[in-house]
Amino acid sequence: MSKHITHSEETIMLHQDVCKLFQTAKNKTLGKPIGNNLRLIKLDGDSYGIKLHNTVIVRIMPDNSYRLNSGGWRTVTTKKRINEYLPENVYLFESKHEWYLRLNGIVISFEDGIVLKLKE
Repeated sequence: MSKHITHSEETIMLHQDVCKLFQTAKNKTLGKPIGNNLRLIKLDGDSYGIKLHNTVIVRIMPDNSYRLNSGGWRTVTTKKRINEYLPENVYLFESKHEWYLRLNGIVISFEDGIVLKLKE
């Protein structure tokens, strides 16, 4: 079962922003290159994914919720790329080989599939 976190930060890329950005992709099947080994892809329904190599590390859903996933790749690069798409008040970090999320000063264990939900 996935954990859900709610916050009201506006610095994170919203669904409407990724939808607009995706429209500029030359090849919609491959997605829009947005960084080194990083692509914005269209997923099922109206969801979009930030894909690092072959793993969707951030899924952006129409309700502006964000599902985070390391795909088992608990690396410095994966953590850095996930952090690039988190709002300023949320930070993914590692301590003693375990991953954690800091949300407004509160620390919780990270697990693949955790969902961040924006407050309306």
